[in-house]
Amino acid sequence: MMKKILQHLQFTINLLYGFNEIAFHLNPRLDQNYIARNTYLNGVWGDEEGFGLMKSPLLSGKGFQIMVFVSQDAYLVCVNGCHMFSFSHRVPPEKVEKIEIFGDIDLKAASLISSEVYPDSSIIKHKKNHETLHLPFFYNLEEDVKPGFKIEIKGKIKLLPVSFRVNLQSSEHVFPHPLIPYHLNVRYAPECYVVQNSWGFTGNNWDEEIRSPLPLSWSPGKDCEIDIYIYDSYILVKGEDWSLPVFKLRLDMDSVKYIYIQGDLTMTFFKITSFRRDEWDDIAAEQLK
Repeated sequence: MMKKILQHLQFTINLLYGFNEIAFHLNPRLDQNYIARNTYLNGVWGDEEGFGLMKSPLLSGKGFQIMVFVSQDAYLVCVNGCHMFSFSHRVPPEKVEKIEIFGDIDLKAASLISSEVYPDSSIIKHKKNHETLHLPFFYNLEEDVKPGFKIEIKGKIKLLPVSFRVNLQSSEHVFPHPLIPYHLNVRYAPECYVVQNSWGFTGNNWDEEIRSPLPLSWSPGKDCEIDIYIYDSYILVKGEDWSLPVFKLRLDMDSVKYIYIQGDLTMTFFKITSFRRDEWDDIAAEQLK
């Protein structure tokens, strides 16, 4: 869908069926840098899901493209070729009969197409590596991930965060799901904890989570540093005076082609370097006993 936003505040895309039942409601609110998602069933709005943007790709007077991809489990939404969020199906998508678009936009085109991948490779607009630190952030690795690699990330946690994540994954697509040998997910709501996991070791699903308490340096509103150390058979994440539990690798790291960072983090620094095995080997060795 190609559109141009007029000098106002919001617009709506609804996927409808029956007598004005809304299987998927997408409502970008430009004055709030916020995109709401919901359903409207039997005359009642469901629980709203929201997505806040530090820098919105939807700007008054500027053209843009939105893609809504229907997967087996969810609607996947990208703006200008960049995946933004998903919305799990509350109604079988097969029920949808029509699309409704209204609000403060100048609609240029709308189309229904079939695609085997999402986002569409022809419109993906990830900046080349270090050109931008805006989230979602993709880094296209130019060589295989090897033992001795160190990933350095610096930024500031948002004041009211829900989560942020770092994936070491096999492709830039959201669908089909990439292999993810390492997934770091820092969660703040409804509970605060850190998850380490992988996707694809036990089949087409998430594997067994390793949970640990949230480091104080990753508290809301604080500056944070994330250092990820790659070893032969495990990964170690540490800060200045703490470390997460060692994550034993389940999948071959040769499959990793991209680093993906998304969520409630304002990133200010990203670098891949190497490290010398020092006292952090002792920490890992102690945990692996």
